[in-house]
Amino acid sequence: MKKNNLYLLIIFVLSALIHSHGLNWGLPNWQRSLQVFGTKERISENSVKMIELRTSLYTKGKAFSDRESSFTKDEFQKYFTPHNQKPFETLTKDTVLDFSRGYLLGLVLSDEQQVINAMANIHPEKLDFDPDTNYTHGAFYYYSLGAVMLKGKILKVLNITSDISYYLLNPGEIAKIYMAARYFSFLFAVLCGILVFFIARGLFDGITGFVAGVIFTAMPLVLNYSHQVKPHVYGMFWMLLALLMCVRIIKQKDDSKYLLVSLFLGFSAATLLSNMSFAIMIPLAELFRRLKNNREISFKTVILPFLLVPVIYLILTPYVIFSFKRFYNAAILHNYVSYNYGKFGIKTAYLFLKSVFEFGNIWIIIPGLLFGIYSLFKSKLDEHRFFLSISMIFIVFVSFFMKHQGVFTVSLPFICILAAYGLISALRQNKLMKIATVIYMVPLLIILTAGILFYETTYVQIGNITNAGKWINENIPKNSKVGIPSGWALPGYFPAMSFLDYKIINFPIDETLLKEHTNSFPEYLVMPFVEVAKYGVIKDNYDELKSYKSRENMLGIPFTNAFIPTENIDIKVFKRKK
Repeated sequence: MKKNNLYLLIIFVLSALIHSHGLNWGLPNWQRSLQVFGTKERISENSVKMIELRTSLYTKGKAFSDRESSFTKDEFQKYFTPHNQKPFETLTKDTVLDFSRGYLLGLVLSDEQQVINAMANIHPEKLDFDPDTNYTHGAFYYYSLGAVMLKGKILKVLNITSDISYYLLNPGEIAKIYMAARYFSFLFAVLCGILVFFIARGLFDGITGFVAGVIFTAMPLVLNYSHQVKPHVYGMFWMLLALLMCVRIIKQKDDSKYLLVSLFLGFSAATLLSNMSFAIMIPLAELFRRLKNNREISFKTVILPFLLVPVIYLILTPYVIFSFKRFYNAAILHNYVSYNYGKFGIKTAYLFLKSVFEFGNIWIIIPGLLFGIYSLFKSKLDEHRFFLSISMIFIVFVSFFMKHQGVFTVSLPFICILAAYGLISALRQNKLMKIATVIYMVPLLIILTAGILFYETTYVQIGNITNAGKWINENIPKNSKVGIPSGWALPGYFPAMSFLDYKIINFPIDETLLKEHTNSFPEYLVMPFVEVAKYGVIKDNYDELKSYKSRENMLGIPFTNAFIPTENIDIKVFKRKK
């Protein structure tokens, strides 16, 4: 017992240290605001127009979701093209103000901004629970996060108002709201690590639980979502509680906990829509619990708890019924048509799995994972067969159908537990196997440690995006023509520069189009897209003035950064050749 408590303490401390660092990354701040607008007075005089443009954007999105007819990917992209200005055309002030607003209210990751907007649309006092947008993220997440915000307001830690102009002129106040929401994600990431320990200990033993908890804590995708205002770790928490209950039901032959399982899975699905798939663990648990004694499946232990999951989901998300068309268009059809989420594909699954296993070099756990699957496959214990079944079903589901890194993150507890079981099982084999496992664990520990250090360094408040904007303001003459890719800038990938002081040019990224219009090239070019900057037509017509590089390795080990849009990205500034 004392040893298990020590394991638990280490996981808690390690998880808290890893996931608490850098939670303030990319938040609104005065430096960024003033680099874009220069003075508070300039922000104030343009605030009415920016709020009007913001309202227009969300009204436009809601109108699209309310449409009766289906749509194609091209129709969706055309409808949401941020402006209609032609290539090489100087952007209007309205267009510039429309994207400049993001540097005041937004974060490096714009998805987080959508969560706050969705919460603002919910009015429980009016019995209005419809977020009007972002339906893939469920209402239970918004309610839970809203309770945190309300407590912060009562304690006078947060200033919450519907007056957007207040936040335009007070970036520190909106930053506090984002920070509170990120602390919420951080807290549940730590709790998920603890639940991984308890589940693995319940299935196997304390040492396996410890190894599983440590590997889970070190996963870069978990680190990613513990630092974002997104529901993935919160939904994972409720799913893991349900999984823990199922393991105990099977081991203790106790069916009194099924209603709790239904409740937890309902909360999980109402947090993240794709988590509805975990409802299958109810019939699976009962199947393996009753397999040996040939007892019939009962209404009380299978059918009722299984049906309760969607019922709880609908109670928590009533807009699914009352605004079904909007929900269907925004949460299901939009994701299916635009991103192929939910669409089966072998090639796309391979590319997706390649990207997630390259992220943080977590391919290093594959040998342990495979041996864990093999060892568990040989087991005759009901709880082992249940866990292996639900693991494989969900891993296949997220890999071949969903193909989204956030949904894949929810599968990481299964992967980490299987890998941990593989490692411990291998250490209990013959001497040769023990030696091979110890040798394998050396690069495993080095890569996991280096990955933590690498990704922790990407979470900075001020980095390349802010620094490049400062350099541009100081070194490129005002009123110069400056090209920006596709004529649109966001704080997640473009330098925070004084856009209104320059003639901003809509610079296309189509290489063929560029070759045909070299005479229309602007004097300066800012390129956050390094691949576009490598075009021959760019090299032939521009000289590089300034370059900002992102970190590419840690301890000599190369790492990719495909899923964390931080301030530390590659940026190049060019001047046209004479």
